[in-house]
Amino acid sequence: MKMGEETNLSKRDTVPIEHLPRDAATSTTPTSRMYHFDSSPTYPVGSDIPVNVWDMYSVVRDFLGQRTIPITFPPNPEKGILGVGGHALVMKGATAYHNEDYDLRLADSPPFVETEFAYKIPFFEIMNTKKPEHNGNMVKRLQREDKIACAVRDYLFKRHPGFEKHVVRAYDLGMHGPVKAKYHEKNTPTPVEKDVIIWFGQHELVEGQTLSELVSKVEGGLPLKTILDHMIRICKVLEVAHEENYFHRDIKPSNILVTKQGVVKLGDFGLARRIGDFGPSLDIRYSPGYAAPEQVTARNGGPPIDHRVDIYSLGASLYELLTGQKPYYSVAEFYYERDNDKPVNLDEASIPQGDTKSFMIHPDAQPAHEIDPSIPEGISEIIAHCIKPKRDDRFSSMKEIGDLLEIEQQRLS
Repeated sequence: MKMGEETNLSKRDTVPIEHLPRDAATSTTPTSRMYHFDSSPTYPVGSDIPVNVWDMYSVVRDFLGQRTIPITFPPNPEKGILGVGGHALVMKGATAYHNEDYDLRLADSPPFVETEFAYKIPFFEIMNTKKPEHNGNMVKRLQREDKIACAVRDYLFKRHPGFEKHVVRAYDLGMHGPVKAKYHEKNTPTPVEKDVIIWFGQHELVEGQTLSELVSKVEGGLPLKTILDHMIRICKVLEVAHEENYFHRDIKPSNILVTKQGVVKLGDFGLARRIGDFGPSLDIRYSPGYAAPEQVTARNGGPPIDHRVDIYSLGASLYELLTGQKPYYSVAEFYYERDNDKPVNLDEASIPQGDTKSFMIHPDAQPAHEIDPSIPEGISEIIAHCIKPKRDDRFSSMKEIGDLLEIEQQRLS
């Protein structure tokens, strides 16, 4: 790979490479350029954005803006950062994209138009380690995320035309580099200077908010009927995904987005896998507080996980959306609180093999309707059935849950 090389690895749902200018897929940056901090706004003291994220945004903006077909980002990170996750930074950018309305007969119909996207950029230290095998596995994870999101959209389109809009669209996966960059890594006081490859996933830009943001910002919360409507549609998405042997593994309110027009969309397929598709490393990742017991204990010799982890997570999400609290504390959160807010690596926590009681601080969650009497008992019972610690005690399919929630929704009318 040459210094400054740029390429697109996946052209699924994106511009056919033959439609791009001849040098778009093979162009290289002539020389390695050092990124200098003076090309970005000065990092403000007291900013809510960590310095490592600020630096990374500036590096990405600088180099991706120099591609043959540039990707432009707002100059100020505070305007361009959409979100920060455990493994990646999400940025708002724009680039020339194939005009679906292009017509050779119309002079005012250009083949490419500037279009805004959400770009998911894995942290440099995650994708640029000294372990080639690890780096390769991370690339495969990015490819799998796009592939599964596209597959689920396709299946929804075939079975329920129009329903594919409820999955955030994945357009492309690309890379740029290696380039020489100077930046702060997470929790490091001084900047490092390294050759890095910038990987990026190009996704639909959803103009709206996450479901967790909507519930917290609306005084009194969202109407129950609206929450049920959103979750019923998510059930349908997951029903089709499960039937095709895919499961999401990271259902939570912050991964469910709602557009300004009120359209709900399931996003972040970063942990999604085919059921039973696990390598020898047993890739078990999860979000504490939403993950089923077996999703945590699987890495310690517990039973293999299946689609029922999504059923648990959906129930935990609905519980939180309606009551304002999670049904259980996980081991990770418990240790976090016990050790005076000092994060503890879950691998260091003692979890007996297959022991779900070690995962749960309380054996049974308080019923949702007892926390908030305005919640109908029927909905409370559905949630309780979803979040049973033993997966055999839960619902067996998303269709069951969706159908029951529809019945409860009709009773509210």
